[in-house]
Amino acid sequence: MKYRKREKWCKFSKRSVVAATLLWVVALLCFLKEETDWTLTIAQSRAVNRPCILLNFFDYHDLWHMASALASLVLLVGVSSLDDDLCAIPTRELSRLKVSPHIRAKVHLLSAQRAAYNYSTVFSSL
Repeated sequence: MKYRKREKWCKFSKRSVVAATLLWVVALLCFLKEETDWTLTIAQSRAVNRPCILLNFFDYHDLWHMASALASLVLLVGVSSLDDDLCAIPTRELSRLKVSPHIRAKVHLLSAQRAAYNYSTVFSSL
């Protein structure tokens, strides 16, 4: 929606989404590395296994778990900070920003529903 409305992304969000994309590429590359052969018996498969690559402890499967978890976290942080640039704009000026008529109508309808709900809860408690 920000792209469609030609709103700018904050630098942190841009960097987070780029970093998450790179981490997803790394995770995909680690996922596609074939470490074992499932058609062999356990003993035969163990003989074919490759040595660990990171710190002589982690193999590609472990790296896949780490990279995909980090990519998910970084993407979540990036998406959740998309509207952080609006924190500096006072609430009264947010209404002056260009908003399409159908979105303005939805906001008006939601605020009317919220007001009706608040009045009904106040009067029902009396």
